[in-house]
Amino acid sequence: MTKVRGNFYWWAAGNVTAGALFIILGLLLTSMKPVYVMAIILIPFGTFDFWWIHGSKADERESRIVTKVFAQSGLFLFTVAWILAAMHSPYGVYPIFAAAFLSRGACAIYYFQKY
Repeated sequence: MTKVRGNFYWWAAGNVTAGALFIILGLLLTSMKPVYVMAIILIPFGTFDFWWIHGSKADERESRIVTKVFAQSGLFLFTVAWILAAMHSPYGVYPIFAAAFLSRGACAIYYFQKY
């Protein structure tokens, strides 16, 4: 059985980077509305994610690993962050987004190393 191709590690690194950017920009841009900070981070990450999905051409085993990553990585936190952002909550948006992306990236790195 061969290891997973390298572009999955780029995807995991992109998730970790997005989580770190939420922490850094959330602390630096406190006067900016959370919606704009999220746009600064999520538009480039969404573009990268779209490119990765259409460019990876994963086989069945790799697709199952990605599904496992999404199931194990705290997708619930991502949903809660969107709900808090929709309610214009001043607290919790950046930490929850950061935790969601960091956990997704960390789980991806773990599972791609393991399988």
